[in-house]
Amino acid sequence: MNQKRFIILFALLIFFLIHVEKTHACYPSGSRSFECKKEFDGVKIKDAKWSPDDPLLIITTYVPNGKYGRNAPEAFGHFTFKNDKVYYRFLRDPHFFNDHHCEKKGPHEVNPYVSYHQYEKSQRPAKGTWVEIRLAIYWGCKIVGFPPGGPIDCCHKNVVYKSLVQ
Repeated sequence: MNQKRFIILFALLIFFLIHVEKTHACYPSGSRSFECKKEFDGVKIKDAKWSPDDPLLIITTYVPNGKYGRNAPEAFGHFTFKNDKVYYRFLRDPHFFNDHHCEKKGPHEVNPYVSYHQYEKSQRPAKGTWVEIRLAIYWGCKIVGFPPGGPIDCCHKNVVYKSLVQ
């Protein structure tokens, strides 16, 4: 009886893990390029501001409309800032934002998109110094393959923005 119970519970656990992986483990993949050429050159960080009181970086990103209509930033990845004194990594792996999850777009998507990013206070760049911000911006995300889960095919561009800390 205990062996049957163990087998049933083990099978249920496996099915649960497969379900969670398929429904929650999607991530942007920057593999699309053939449909992204029209807007590629206009993808950018429009502005970056350093909060004077808190360890907070506020960035504005923009993606121009493309071949298939309206675009907006959908995910960020590989997000860092650095100069000769400091280095900080916000993201290594891409994450969805701006009312997006996987290939689903919510009704509150905006373009340009303003986002707020906290960092460690010890990594705050000195006032009056220049900082290089590097960011991968993803847009135009579409599901590839079936069943869902895993990589979501997106257009992407790695951008660099130089910001003066004030």
